[in-house]
Amino acid sequence: MEERLYHLHAQSTIGDLPAHELALELATRGEVLAALLERHPGLPGVVVTEQGAVRGVLSRGQYQRLVSRYLGHEVYHPRPIRHMFEAVSSLEEPLVLDSAVPIQEAVGRAVTRPRGQLYEPLIVRHGEALRLVDFPDLLLADSRISALRNRQMRQILSTVQEGFLLVGRDEKVAAEYSDWLKTLFGPFEIAGLPFEQVLGLLLGEEKAALGREYLQTLFDPNVMERWVADINPLKKVEARVDGKNRHLAFRFLRSLRQGQIDRVLVRVEDRSREVALARELEIQEKKARERVDLVFALMSVEAEALAGFLASLDAALAQAGRQLGGEDSAEVVKDERLRGLARTLHGVKGEAGLLGLTRLAEELHLCEDLLAGGRRAAIAGGLAELARLAGEIRATLEQMARLGKLLPLEIGEQQRLGGVPLEMRARIDETVAHPVLE
Repeated sequence: MEERLYHLHAQSTIGDLPAHELALELATRGEVLAALLERHPGLPGVVVTEQGAVRGVLSRGQYQRLVSRYLGHEVYHPRPIRHMFEAVSSLEEPLVLDSAVPIQEAVGRAVTRPRGQLYEPLIVRHGEALRLVDFPDLLLADSRISALRNRQMRQILSTVQEGFLLVGRDEKVAAEYSDWLKTLFGPFEIAGLPFEQVLGLLLGEEKAALGREYLQTLFDPNVMERWVADINPLKKVEARVDGKNRHLAFRFLRSLRQGQIDRVLVRVEDRSREVALARELEIQEKKARERVDLVFALMSVEAEALAGFLASLDAALAQAGRQLGGEDSAEVVKDERLRGLARTLHGVKGEAGLLGLTRLAEELHLCEDLLAGGRRAAIAGGLAELARLAGEIRATLEQMARLGKLLPLEIGEQQRLGGVPLEMRARIDETVAHPVLE
């Protein structure tokens, strides 16, 4: 039996267990059964038939109880086994299972037998043949499969990159949960804790209370699960883990047992990367829109005005570099020269507004506010963004000029090609090639 158990797997059926194909007619004498049981110590009993039809089982245990009585041998050995069978059988129909029935299902059906037959062998039908499986062997196989499934589940829970936990009707977290949750809670053990307390560790008391109310709703049999899925308060939440913000999504699924809501499976997903990618995509789309707006703005600006504006912006940035890059490294800068720089930037902002360079005008306005605060790091960051935008304008002008050079034009043609007029392309070339720097 141990060797057969070694080869069992989670999908094994009752047909995979050791079985015995011995059947005796009710008219067979008791001494024949006695001889069989003596010759085959592992035989759990025999199938009892009447004219080929199954009547039930006569087990070794039942036989031994009968013949051990006073004059038991003398009474039962010379007579047909019908007398033994009638002495131990009940009015219940024998349990006959198909060999394809899974082992764990077979155990569930076997334990529903009357108390007196609970530990008796089972009849298994394999095609036309009838076999006898000892009930202790079935229990041993069931234990083996349960151990295998627990091991497999533990492997799954230790490898999945998501959080899974079960919450019982007592609202406490079950003992088994996925190892990934330890990335959220660290070494802290959450098994046996109230679900609201576990949520509180991550999300705070307010969201934990909402999560508990939703959980209680799921345990209400009068509430349809699909109706309340949209009001899940933990569908998208933000948590602070190891000093970093994480975006989590909680999903809830009822677990039924015999038609009753037994537990709720909670699935926790980390959506932080997804949210970060969405934000990055939004930023890139915004930059792309700004670049298109910049191209259209530059197309409508006279080259001389644009060259003068870039010169003013370069001069303002150079002035800022001189005033903020001195030996004084204090975090807060208090210098009357900053007011002069602010006036310079205000003038450049006016030029940017007149030229339709909205994004640059907004950044210049922000730098004015930063200068009023006097914080060196903030001012430096704002000026760096200004320098980046100025570089982007020049890079865009260069691309527009290059596009104009690559596109063939007939002599005298004055139409716009690629959105850039001939005359303006020449001016763009001059502006890019000879920027005015202080």
